[in-house]
Amino acid sequence: MIDTSLSKGFIYCSVILFIISIFSSGNTSFQSLIVAYSTLACGVMLIALPILNVAIKSISSLNIAAIKLLFESVGPFLLWMGVIGCLLSLSIIYYSQISKGLVSTNYTNYTNLSSLLFLFSIWITTTKTESDGKLPKKYNYISLLANVLNAICVIILYIILTVQTTDG
Repeated sequence: MIDTSLSKGFIYCSVILFIISIFSSGNTSFQSLIVAYSTLACGVMLIALPILNVAIKSISSLNIAAIKLLFESVGPFLLWMGVIGCLLSLSIIYYSQISKGLVSTNYTNYTNLSSLLFLFSIWITTTKTESDGKLPKKYNYISLLANVLNAICVIILYIILTVQTTDG
């Protein structure tokens, strides 16, 4: 549901920043990732809040169909926000370790994979949204799968940052 130019601006800005981070190295890559996560979080919130509002209004009684509707429409965006939040917190907590280059080379690989999964989710959300602002069910599930894979990448990044350090 990208119908405002502001949400489009945040999303497209994060796409450019993810591309910069993939093709650069060092502090430029790391700092562009932090800004990309932040702008993507703003864009996803602008997309998810109207969908969440409609989903909450449509739930008049707590039955299985209403919970399924809430999960299908809002679930991918909530998982997306959770992954972004975890990546931002990891980046802030381990800022000095990452900026000094005291991380395994696998860190860069999984960060780039995570960025590609974000780009895939952005592509699905921006190109497959219908005219009424809803994402078709199959694309919702594909986006959810991409976000689950991204959550696995975040867990691997957490393990890399906490366990695999190098001496530089």
